[in-house]
Amino acid sequence: MISVIVNNIDDEEIVVDGESFTHLRSALRVKAGDSVLAINGSGKKRLTVVLEVGKKNLSLGEGQVEQCSRLSAIDILLSPPKRDALNDSLRMACELGVRNIYLFPTEYTQNKKLDLQRMNKVLHSAVIQSNNLFVPKLYIISSLSEIEADYHSVRAFHLSKEGCEGSPLKEDLLLAIGPEGGFSDGDISSFKETFPDLETVMLKTPILRTPTALCAAFSWALSRI
Repeated sequence: MISVIVNNIDDEEIVVDGESFTHLRSALRVKAGDSVLAINGSGKKRLTVVLEVGKKNLSLGEGQVEQCSRLSAIDILLSPPKRDALNDSLRMACELGVRNIYLFPTEYTQNKKLDLQRMNKVLHSAVIQSNNLFVPKLYIISSLSEIEADYHSVRAFHLSKEGCEGSPLKEDLLLAIGPEGGFSDGDISSFKETFPDLETVMLKTPILRTPTALCAAFSWALSRI
């Protein structure tokens, strides 16, 4: 299904312009009569049709607006990997339905030059491709104290013989995923100062790239909620 993110999803007629219009016209070649799923990135959706395609914008017709709920309440904390791996991680987080993404520097962080505007564009593109109704919220933090949420469960995926599956999981849930060098013992100690109930998990896999680790961790969590 072709989708587009709009801010004015409740308007009787939706006008789409700017980059979204260019993508629909040039990349997807939409025409009058085509079905389009309009979403606002916060859970609202509206199945509509293209009324008219102009030179600078297009218009979408009527359609019932539905407010949908999230399928899961899982957040992730990432130690930013290199740019390409970070982009892949953001896309996968969006496709999986991650709610919030925290980018936090750890001892072995590989990427310290983060462009918030560019990363949000990656997320918006992933939302359109996956028809996810929610754009994950992205935060760049320098201290764990900046995370204000009160989590029922916190798990850090760590290459340690002490890692275990631990107690059953409950949403709201935070998953901490390290860089490809892994978390250091100092990182884990810092996490435990902020999240006393934190438990470490060691997956029974070879060393994973960050995007792969994110998918594996999310799947691991879903199977235990």
